Amino acid sequence: MALLNWFNVRDVMAVGEALADQLAPQASGRARHEQQAPRAASSKVTQEFLRQAQNKVGPLRLNFYKRAKLANSFKWRLRENGVEEKVADEATKALVLHLFMGRADVGAEPAASASAPVEPSEAAPKPQQLLSEGNRHFAQGAFAEALACYQELVALKPRHADGLNNLGAVLCKLGRYLEAEPYFHRALQLRPDNAEAHNNLGSVQRWNGQFREAEASLRRALKLKPNYLDARSLLGLTLVQQGRLREARAQLEKVLKAAPRHTEALLALAQVASSEGRFEDAEKLFKRVIEIEPGKPGAWAGLAACAA
Repeated sequence: MALLNWFNVRDVMAVGEALADQLAPQASGRARHEQQAPRAASSKVTQEFLRQAQNKVGPLRLNFYKRAKLANSFKWRLRENGVEEKVADEATKALVLHLFMGRADVGAEPAASASAPVEPSEAAPKPQQLLSEGNRHFAQGAFAEALACYQELVALKPRHADGLNNLGAVLCKLGRYLEAEPYFHRALQLRPDNAEAHNNLGSVQRWNGQFREAEASLRRALKLKPNYLDARSLLGLTLVQQGRLREARAQLEKVLKAAPRHTEALLALAQVASSEGRFEDAEKLFKRVIEIEPGKPGAWAGLAACAA
């Protein structure tokens, strides 16, 4: 029961959405006003909103998972209400800093009265701590917990390139590909030399059927990191899906020369052999995949197709 309560976020998300509905008209007005007067004297309005938010959220004593869910629901409700992305990011950061770190910046003056003190055990982790914690959960396959860490990190630092890339990656693991793609684009705007983000973007583009775009993203990843075997394997699979079997085979053989047990490359090479009518070779490759990774999706189906 305690574990279920730890993850119960319905009421928390409702509070985040209600706060966004309250702020949205002011935030939209600020975006228009700042075209003439950046950082205009709207800080009194901002501080009043943050004070009210503190009164609503403070007694809830949220854990880091619920804090991330509140921030995420707040930001996306602002966007649904027509608030520009940059303003929504700034407002979310201000809310998180004020509620969970006892301060507010992003265009706001210090509060006239101090916020309720934050107990050390409840203090919000620093961005690097959130990144490390998210990476640990990701490596363990605890994707819901990783998602919460990355969401809180991006709420605190909307221009954190690694946080954006990792948030997109964990969304992909959860099957939320359409939500993931914008995070990879944002990560690459900040760090165009991020080979992992190019690879992740290529993976999403391939999933969307954008094979030419995926190929371009994966080749960028390989230009930055020539020994990136996962990107080369994915490039091979993308070429298979375009019917460019000879090019695909060349890429996949390079992967297997470096890593003979790379199951993704073996599986893709089996598809090449099957497409070329070399069913005995394909069968051997599918069996090899099953030998290395018995539960590999697609391997048993491919083997059955060869035997049919």
